[in-house]
Amino acid sequence: EIEVGDKDSLPKSLVVSGAGTEAVNGVYEFEPHSQPRSGDTLGCNTGVYVHTSNLDCWIGFQDCRRHSHPEWNKWVLFDSNGVLYAAFCPNKISVPPRVGKWELVPWATENPWQKRFGDGGAAPPPRVASAMLHSDEPVEIEVGDKDSLPKSLVVSGAGTEAVNGVYEFEPHSQPRSGDTLGCNTGVYVHTSNLDCWIGFQDCRRHSHPEWNKWVLFDSNGVLYAAFCPNKISVPPRVGKWELVPWATENPWQKRFGDGGAAPPPRVASAMLHSDEPVEIEVGDK
Repeated sequence: EIEVGDKDSLPKSLVVSGAGTEAVNGVYEFEPHSQPRSGDTLGCNTGVYVHTSNLDCWIGFQDCRRHSHPEWNKWVLFDSNGVLYAAFCPNKISVPPRVGKWELVPWATENPWQKRFGDGGAAPPPRVASAMLHSDEPVEIEVGDKDSLPKSLVVSGAGTEAVNGVYEFEPHSQPRSGDTLGCNTGVYVHTSNLDCWIGFQDCRRHSHPEWNKWVLFDSNGVLYAAFCPNKISVPPRVGKWELVPWATENPWQKRFGDGGAAPPPRVASAMLHSDEPVEIEVGDK
């Protein structure tokens, strides 16, 4: 039995973030009448999602009923060499791409047919968020507690080394030099390099809350980012952030910054200057 969704209800836009193959991260828009693009090693259906700033990357649906294996039905993220990541939806067609964590694809290079379907993306696999853009339907926004934002962040490991260091939160400070995105009041400022700061862009004003993100800037603009689709007043992502190819190449032909060098940074947070006790794990010296 096949579960058939409503193809007209597919989200108009997807945000892919956190993938080990960083080139795939970004915004994808649905082109309902477009044929599968270069790298289609699986024979996908008409109607694909295309990366808005890296046209080498796209997402398509493989209907495996033609192979008598509908349990293999899936959405797949491709580049021009083939399969990178996937999200299976067994025995379903015309359903939206999975929201949440997708999967690595070891079968792209090792399979019973001894065929190479693509290079396979690097770990970790991406997370995907969707939104009904250009729709009159409201998008549910998750609102965090702004008072619980960490007082301090530690940025490390960035290819653009000047951004590495400690940032302290200034809740009433306006965005600083280089704010090409129109960030909110309340920013993190580097304690020893005042050229670097971190701010939050609330994209509800552009009717794109799925683009909400924390962004690391210098005085020239955007360097790195961490998307938090459909969320506001949430802490900056702890862990690996993302490169920003869209800062220099985007549909609006606007330069939002230089973009930081690879690798992107890792970010850690701490509730500095808090009266709350910190629990210390003590090992056996």
